[in-house]
Amino acid sequence: MDIVVVPEKEIEDAGLKAEAKEGDTAVQDLRSRHVDLVELDFDKLGTFARILAYRVKNSQFKLLTKTEIKRLVRNAVSGGRVQPSELNEKLREKLGNSTPVV
Repeated sequence: MDIVVVPEKEIEDAGLKAEAKEGDTAVQDLRSRHVDLVELDFDKLGTFARILAYRVKNSQFKLLTKTEIKRLVRNAVSGGRVQPSELNEKLREKLGNSTPVV
């Protein structure tokens, strides 16, 4: 998984419009941090693509391996941030027996 964080000001300065929406994640405390880009047209989509391309070209992104993602999910479960039962069955299988279903 690649993660590119784009500051809100950069989105606004580029003439793009972001709208807060509840994220689709089992981690309750992250749901309010999600935003969607809205009112996109071909030109605005190109603008956003250039922002992402610049950040990737300049190594301003984070690559998470499967192992790191598993660790993050396991930590979220053990820390009580997400209930194992909220994870889909396929993900629970990939995590293995160390993630109990409550």
